[in-house]
Amino acid sequence: MAYLAVLEPCTFKSRLTLDELTKALREFAEERATASVRESHSLKNYSFREEDGMVHLVPPGGSPVGTHYCDRLLAEFISCVIEKGYWTTLELIGEDGQRWGYFITAGKVEPLGWLKVVWKGQKPVPLERATARLKRK
Repeated sequence: MAYLAVLEPCTFKSRLTLDELTKALREFAEERATASVRESHSLKNYSFREEDGMVHLVPPGGSPVGTHYCDRLLAEFISCVIEKGYWTTLELIGEDGQRWGYFITAGKVEPLGWLKVVWKGQKPVPLERATARLKRK
């Protein structure tokens, strides 16, 4: 059984036109085909649309819900085409509620993490620190 995940909206500024992005994605997928045929094939199913000077990632079939086998490769591709000085995130939420994703800048991809916080007024306090002196039943 496949693991379903929701791909959060991903937008970024690119120096390439939509046609150039599509061509670059296909070439990138072909280069990576030797690593994983499934990932490479999945990567080719993504597309892009442009709105107000920003590129929007369009998941296969236009639905954010699916089996996103190539999330890391997709992040690596975006890092190759995002304009220098800009950043974006590629975030996913699994069917079990697990979250993962990537912080992307030109030429760099770093994993994202989520930290639980307790809001003390306007200030976020990490859960571990907020509960350090309390007992858990």
